[in-house]
Amino acid sequence: MLPHKVMHLLCHAHGGMCRHVFDLAQGLNPGEFSPLIVASRRNTWLKKSSKGPVPLIPLDVCHWEKPFLPTGDLGKLISLLRLQRVVILHVHGFRAALWGRLAARVAGTPVVIYTVHGFPAKGPAIFGIERLLANWTSRIITVSHALRRELIRGGIPPYRITTIHNGVDVAGKIGGNIKDNRGWGYNVGIVGRLVKLKGVEYFLRAAAAVAVVEPRARFYVIGDGPRRSYLEGLVGDLSLDGVLYFTGHVDNMDKWWQHLDILVSCSLEEGLGLSILEAMAASLPVIGTRVGGIPEIIIPGLNGILVEPRDSRTLSSEILKLLHNPGWRTRLGGKGREMVLRRFTRDKMVAAVEKIYHQSLEITLGKANE
Repeated sequence: MLPHKVMHLLCHAHGGMCRHVFDLAQGLNPGEFSPLIVASRRNTWLKKSSKGPVPLIPLDVCHWEKPFLPTGDLGKLISLLRLQRVVILHVHGFRAALWGRLAARVAGTPVVIYTVHGFPAKGPAIFGIERLLANWTSRIITVSHALRRELIRGGIPPYRITTIHNGVDVAGKIGGNIKDNRGWGYNVGIVGRLVKLKGVEYFLRAAAAVAVVEPRARFYVIGDGPRRSYLEGLVGDLSLDGVLYFTGHVDNMDKWWQHLDILVSCSLEEGLGLSILEAMAASLPVIGTRVGGIPEIIIPGLNGILVEPRDSRTLSSEILKLLHNPGWRTRLGGKGREMVLRRFTRDKMVAAVEKIYHQSLEITLGKANE
């Protein structure tokens, strides 16, 4: 029996969602599933990823500025679903889920899986669409229990929703990298797209307070995005020149995990937080905000630290405590890695998704034979 053809569809996506899709597609059992990825041409990573093991096809199914307006590529997607004999369409994010489910309905694609990576836009219209299209969805996957609760509040039937936490590849992550920095500098970083919901300005304000007390500390904003110019201006206002640095986009974070002493996440909303998992897998202590799915990863005082969002004062205090206590950094980092190995590996994530695929195929085939 030939492997089932699986198409992953995503629109303009960044960071965690992209890594999730590639990890999942590449991790699927090749004897059972044959994946391909369809993604927007706006994604800058398309050219870099086009020579990978999973076929990659550029399509834009809707206009970027007007996501409720389809493009001519929607017809191409329908044709592609039929031509490739796709059995499972796996959509990621609201735009892809909106148009992908409509395309699958027209093309006759038997199984549609929808992974929700972040909190959906609020409003009765959005949830009305989600409730309608849920009837055309075999299963909805959320990357955190917090997201599942949000969808249920929006009226999506609980029986349609399964939580499968993100997982990371721990093979390349080296544990026990905590450094004793007496006499040397400290390196504190934040990773993510520079957009408002990542709360990077609160990291900058905390950095300014820490630098007054600990002049050896250096801070790194790892990532890029539309708020970079604003944040660079804030660096001058906070007298952080020569103390805080912007790295731009980084493709491979493994070297940075070895360079940093602490990872900070200041998100105002977060589905789960893939960079947090990657840092923990490398035994790096993490300070995160008490939002979304982050408390499902971080148990305060055991494997990390939680602070309230927008609270730069408490954040700066917690950074200083960690910087000046290498033993505590080591304990938190070690427990964080243990947590990832136990619950958040890529293999566990892929196995859970494959189980959903099999269940959905069995239900669909059963209905077809009735």
